[in-house]
Parts: sequence; structure tokens; C-alpha cells
Amino acid sequence: MVFYASTGQLKTGYFGVLTQGFPQLVRVNWDVLKLEAKDGWPEDAPVHCRVRMINEFPMIPDREKLEAILARESLQATATRTLAKITPQRLQNSEGSDCCSLGS
Repeated sequence: MVFYASTGQLKTGYFGVLTQGFPQLVRVNWDVLKLEAKDGWPEDAPVHCRVRMINEFPMIPDREKLEAILARESLQATATRTLAKITPQRLQNSEGSDCCSLGS
């Protein structure tokens, strides 16, 4: 499923979530959809609630938490890639001696 990134935390403007089970289109009315739980998972989990729908219990995602997690992971991945590009040769001072150690 593709979502519009409404919080502005993601530069792409959209994000996708791989799902299984219930992302098919179904007509929902109050007779088949009931709130099952609003807790029971870790506080930082990107879950808004769990509902009962027919004989299934899908979780409704908290899109704002998902965006925050994706933005944080994206920043961390970018920082890791940037750090990986720094080579020991770039860390030498003008006299050719090491200015700092990378632990090797």
C-alpha cells in the first residue's frame, strides 16, 4: 500500500508498506467493523488500534509513527553511507600523518 506522507518528515512525500491479508478492498460498515483493542503492543509500535472485521483482527497502522520511524531510519542510513565514504587517506593532515584513528 502506498501512503501520502502527511507529516512532512519524509522528503519523498510518499511511503509504501508491504502488507498481507486484508489490504483488499472491501465494503465496511459499522455492522462488520468493531474496535477490538487500543493497547497490547509496545508503546512505540506504529499501531493505532486493532479491529474485528468479519472473522479477522487486522491492526490499523499509526501513519504518523510510521513516518517518524521511516524518517529516523532514513537519516541513520544516510549518515552511515556518508561515514563509509570517509577513507583513512582523507583523515590525514597536510604532513601525511594520521589526524585521528579509525581503530584499524
